[in-house]
Amino acid sequence: MSPSSLPDKPLGVLNLSEANHRRYDGIQFDGAETRLRKVRHYLADIHPASLLDAAGGNGYVIDGLSPRPGRVVVCDQVEGLLKEASELRSLETVKADVSKGLPFAGEEFECIFAGEIIEHLVDTDHFLEECRRVLVPGGHLLLTTPNLASLENRLRILFGYYPIWVDYSVGRGSGHVRAYTPSILMRQVREHGFEVLRLKGNFVPPIRQKFLDDRRHPWIRWTGDWFPQLSQDLILLARKKVV
Repeated sequence: MSPSSLPDKPLGVLNLSEANHRRYDGIQFDGAETRLRKVRHYLADIHPASLLDAAGGNGYVIDGLSPRPGRVVVCDQVEGLLKEASELRSLETVKADVSKGLPFAGEEFECIFAGEIIEHLVDTDHFLEECRRVLVPGGHLLLTTPNLASLENRLRILFGYYPIWVDYSVGRGSGHVRAYTPSILMRQVREHGFEVLRLKGNFVPPIRQKFLDDRRHPWIRWTGDWFPQLSQDLILLARKKVV
């Protein structure tokens, strides 16, 4: 995935939301990747009647669910992707910047999927609180995010290289302004009134992901279940606690 180039602007002038908008407008994701396969498996197990795909783009993940929940809403700020979700996939869409809040009533959804979103947000506490607000008691939060403590990153840092999926500039890279280890991700989710049910990884490449990935080598998918602490990406399922 190659983010679109951004115009040169002085540090502090480039809006993070604007940068993410330009970077991911038109981006297409590969439904064969292990992260999405495991997300769909989780959602099939939960089988929610209503589901919100936060910053869900064109609804590529939800479209592959069978059976599909009774109500599915894709929330995103990119009009082109929402149009595809609505016209091609017949999904309900809402245009909004999720970093500013979720434009829904309290206790409106049984499940929220937030795929590769939280690492793009400055105020992650606000986002998690909003997720808790719009979920029904006992509702599920399913999120994915890169693993700062992946095996590859541990080796990169050991030999003096910069970790992958961590950016030092808003205008460069993938737009990631937050980085999570498994323990910190679980800790923050729990702090916002959730019970962590499962934590898995996508896969653990024994060599650089550039040379060995889950799409060309499907056998590697099991490593994310065996060693989630070392995986490239984290897949967390949590449930809103009933007060």
